[in-house]
Order: sequence, then structure tokens, then C-alpha cells
Amino acid sequence: MRSIKLPSWSKKLLGLDPVPVPGHVFAVSREHLRYGFFNRENGELAFNEYHSEDLGEGAFHDGPLGGAVRDIDRFTQTFGSLMDRISLTPEEASLVVPDQWLRVAFTDVEEMPRGSDRDAILRFKLKRLVPFRVEDLRLSAVEVPALDANGGRRRLLLGFGVETLLAQLEATLEQHGVTVGHVSNEGLSLLPALAPVLGGGLSGVVHVTSNSFTLVVTQGTQPVLHRFKTLGPDHETRARLVPRDLLLTRDYLRQEVKGRRLGELILVAPEEEQASWQGWLEGAFESPVRSLGEQWPVLPGTVAGVPSWQTVSLLGAASRGVY
Repeated sequence: MRSIKLPSWSKKLLGLDPVPVPGHVFAVSREHLRYGFFNRENGELAFNEYHSEDLGEGAFHDGPLGGAVRDIDRFTQTFGSLMDRISLTPEEASLVVPDQWLRVAFTDVEEMPRGSDRDAILRFKLKRLVPFRVEDLRLSAVEVPALDANGGRRRLLLGFGVETLLAQLEATLEQHGVTVGHVSNEGLSLLPALAPVLGGGLSGVVHVTSNSFTLVVTQGTQPVLHRFKTLGPDHETRARLVPRDLLLTRDYLRQEVKGRRLGELILVAPEEEQASWQGWLEGAFESPVRSLGEQWPVLPGTVAGVPSWQTVSLLGAASRGVY
């Protein structure tokens, strides 16, 4: 895999409009708090500091989009333990959360909504797409390319997550002197880091975790299809359901992009999952699949012993520019 030359994106919630960002990135999941620092060396980003803290069981309430912190005092204390290990407390940082916590949907519009009616219009459109109470969600939108000719209509990517949860995470960082300038999920955060190998046509990035997978189809570096799905815990169930789901996604994609071929797929998955997923993806899409873990096992820099599949989303969050 070619070395990463490190590209440009960002927006407060989605990470799709280019603005400079610091090289400090925090990531929060149900099980862990993580921190990574990236700085530019010889024109490339180097991964030069990494720390993590376990949260233990039940740190968050359950919910389809995640849930609020159960014990905010304990959570803040654990975050303080992480901060104590950081060599230099950042004033500003990016935040990465699981794909389940920050979801994505697409919608078409005749004109980009603006002004005081923008939020109401976007929430109305989202309400027709998802089975969630949209009044409780934080919502952001950015224009992305259409999958195919759509009669002159413009296409929006909507990002949404539970406002209470996101606000708790931001407030916890604020208590430790850190302002969150940008929030994104793991799947979207991969795209800036992988931009040099995605090419200019249709490509795909597949992100696998212990309980979910995300398939992002990109036009260049911009997402045009985003598929998130939770997974059963046992391999037998996955082996039965995942190939079927991938075939449905393939058929939908072919219907939407007639005459265009999906190029290479990049797989970001734990080592024990790579062989199975590579086979499932190649069988469904009949496209070459490159495993990040095999071709680029660790990120460039001084941090050792941390596999790239765990940290490349942190790199992506820092890849939109470095102060």
C-alpha cells in the first residue's frame, strides 16, 4: 500500500469540509477511551503518541444510537486518568465515535436549504428516513456527489446522533481544558486516511468491529453510499447472514450506478476477521480486496505495538490538516 500523503476534509459533525485541525484525536467507544497524537514529519503525518483507558462494563445506557453515560463522575474520573498520561494537554481536538452512535443517511434536495428554515427542513427529511425521534438528535448535513444522474437534484449526506450523549462527551473534554472542534464516526474518519489509495472512481471501504460492519462506497474520497449493520456474536451466524447482506448491497449499487464498475475494496478489520471478510467481499462484489492489516500493519511513527485497524480512524480524523 502506498504511503499516506494525507488529505483534506472536515465539518463539526461529519468531517466532510476542509478546515485545518490539530493533530490531537480522542476516540470514545462503549469499552475504551483512546487518545492519539499525529504531527507532520517530512510531509507526512507521524503517529507519535497513543494512550487508552478501559471503561469497564455498562459505562453507557443501551440504545439503537448508543445511550447517555451512566455514571458521569466515574466517566470523568477515567477520562482524567487518560489525560494525566498525555505529554501535552491539547487545547483543541477531534473526537471519533462508533458508527452506531453517529449514523448516516442520504437525501435528495432541489436546492440546498439555507437560513433559519435549514434545520427544520433537514429534520423533516430525516424524520421520513429513520425510525428515531429526530427532536432528540444532533444533525448536520453536507452535499455529496450523486450516485447517478438524478434529474438535477442535489444530494445530501445527513449525519445524526443522540444530542445528550455527544454533549456529555464534549463537556467531559471541556472539563479537562479540551475543546472539541470536530466529531465524526469511525467509518467516515477512515476516508481521509485512505484517500491516496481510493482513486478517483468508485471504491469501497469496509470497516469491521466486534459487533458491526460499515461499508462505505466512495466517489474519489467522498461517500456516496453508507451501509451500517450490527452483527451477531458467533461466526456461524455471520457466515450465514453477511454474504446475503453484501449481495443485496451489490445489487442495489449496480441498479443505482448502471454502466459503472466498483473498483477496489479496502478492508479494515481485526486480524482474526480478515480472511473471512476478504472471502465474503470478493464473492459478493467480484472486485479485488486489499486488507489494511496485511499491507500496512502499523501506522508510520514512533508508536509501536498498536495495529493499524485500531488506529487508522484516528489518523483520518487528524488528516484534514495539522497546525
